[in-house]
Amino acid sequence: MCFANGMAVNAAINGVMTVFGGALLAALVLVAFGFLLCRSKRPNTRIAGAVLGLLGCSIPFVCCLSFVNFNDRSGLRQSIKEGMTEAQVLEVLGQPDSKSSGMWYYYAGPTKLIYFGVSFGENGLVDGTYIE
Repeated sequence: MCFANGMAVNAAINGVMTVFGGALLAALVLVAFGFLLCRSKRPNTRIAGAVLGLLGCSIPFVCCLSFVNFNDRSGLRQSIKEGMTEAQVLEVLGQPDSKSSGMWYYYAGPTKLIYFGVSFGENGLVDGTYIE
């Protein structure tokens, strides 16, 4: 069974778009300012313009690297079995990133676009996992 948390996914996508939009705007400003400085007759100003231009070009790449998934706990999902207690799940996965009635959510990476959940039944034991 797969549960969808559309609001969380939409919020994460909006956050990513905001970050990338800001990074692209900053990159364009730095490249434009660097271009203007490169047209100067003073050598030091030209060097500064070239450095600003290179910095502006590197911002989108650095921004992309910041969203690489360095904290992926989804590999531990296979360790969670039906019938485990909450304490056992905490021992394997640690504290969940968020909880709702009978569901624990563990996000993978800084974008929080990929997550997996642990579902607890009325008896308090794991009755399934899913990935979104």
